[in-house]
Amino acid sequence: MTEPGLTPEQREARVAELRVQADQAVAGLRQQLAAVKEAQGRALGVTAQARSRDGGVTVTVDATGVVTAITFTPAALASTPDRLAAATVATIQEAAARARAAMTAELSPVTAAGAEVLAAARGNVPGLADLVVPPVPRTAADPGEPAVPPRPAPPARRDDDDDAGPVMREDTW
Repeated sequence: MTEPGLTPEQREARVAELRVQADQAVAGLRQQLAAVKEAQGRALGVTAQARSRDGGVTVTVDATGVVTAITFTPAALASTPDRLAAATVATIQEAAARARAAMTAELSPVTAAGAEVLAAARGNVPGLADLVVPPVPRTAADPGEPAVPPRPAPPARRDDDDDAGPVMREDTW
């Protein structure tokens, strides 16, 4: 801290100048930290919703992609189990992708400010370049079926049918 050739008064002035710079730097860091906390709070409050192509399934997820609500229309419940499952999984994945995009948008003002520093760090710190947030996987496709599948035609009545009642009646036991 001692610089050769400075008088004690000059040293005190230099120390005071450095303190002001340090205080300004700390104040700037506190402002950035407050902005990061605010953005993080907004990002963690994000929810997203998606609806299947046929409108039968609606899914809501939180900021982490965890499902918080699922609704099925009566028509969706008339679907086949496989189609309903595929539509549900695809809709969950769409809602999670929307939540991830909304979080990214909320955090972009603070992450953009540090993008250059992060890029430099990724190039200089071994393994840091490999740390990425993966995209939401897409493992199911929404079949997009009509809301109500057509009903099969009733079987034709045979001549040996004695009535249209149940096959096993109590009086035949």
